[in-house]
Amino acid sequence: RIKISYYMPDAFKIFSRQLASMRLLFLLLLTLADAMLTGTHTRHIRAKPKNLSMKLADDGILGVGVIGAGRIGLVHLEALSSCESANAVMISNPTINKAQAAAAKYKLQAFSDNAMDVINH
Repeated sequence: RIKISYYMPDAFKIFSRQLASMRLLFLLLLTLADAMLTGTHTRHIRAKPKNLSMKLADDGILGVGVIGAGRIGLVHLEALSSCESANAVMISNPTINKAQAAAAKYKLQAFSDNAMDVINH
């Protein structure tokens, strides 16, 4: 009598798991694409805070606060310096010297070491 055993090598097991993961990822991408095309959302969207208001200056320019005076914060300040409809007004950074230097360079109204100062400004 000949006994036939089905042996699945480890490499094939790993491939099977990866294939299952790829199928799941593909289904997720299809669902997201469908939601984007049809305008329907499958996840909850965070509601806006009730007391949030964005006020434009009298001349119609939006004042923007920047949190962080690192590389990206400075990139944002540089972009805002050439923007016609928005103007950087304040920056914060835990290292106050960095915030002060950025405020001086970009002629900002204020600087702080506390991010909440920018949020509440």
